[in-house]
Amino acid sequence: MSLLVDKITQIWTTLSGFSVLLAVLAVLFALAVYFLPTILAAVVGNTSGRVTIIGVLNLLFAWTGLGWFALMGWALIGRPRNPDDDLEVSPFMHTPGTS
Repeated sequence: MSLLVDKITQIWTTLSGFSVLLAVLAVLFALAVYFLPTILAAVVGNTSGRVTIIGVLNLLFAWTGLGWFALMGWALIGRPRNPDDDLEVSPFMHTPGTS
């Protein structure tokens, strides 16, 4: 046990602050890519229930690769449509009651 603690201490003292920062940034970047389907589902405008389902499935099945791509497709393509949103997309189109 003492040998392991000495080895960890030796490694820790040789690390620079910059390398630790790079390691932390790399882990954060990897997590952001891993949870990208969940992040995009929330940004695109899915309902909160659908975002939760995508997030749980993302946590459980995205490591397979195929699950990650399937969830990415569901997050981007499978968002619910609201007919009232079409008016916001093109604000200059003729609406009933206007001349």
